[in-house]
Amino acid sequence: MIRLTLPMSVSTNHLYAHSKAGGVYKVKAAKDFELATYAAYLQLPPSQRVPLRGLLAEVVVFRFSARYRVDGSNRMKNLDDALAKAFGFDDERII
Repeated sequence: MIRLTLPMSVSTNHLYAHSKAGGVYKVKAAKDFELATYAAYLQLPPSQRVPLRGLLAEVVVFRFSARYRVDGSNRMKNLDDALAKAFGFDDERII
């Protein structure tokens, strides 16, 4: 098992923005989260930074202030994307 502690991910509702030219792009906060995830990956011992094979299961524990209402499922897309990018796998392998 690999354990990472990460900041709260950007909500799927705020993951992308529209450019004036009509395109869609990932917002800075989402890119910053990807960088934080990769930095956490680099802090792992080399024995845990190996190619991941087969289907992957993830266990996510959200910790946040009681004053906020958070829809955890809206945080998963950016988390899955960031983990896939850091560990180098296709996020379709996450079950």
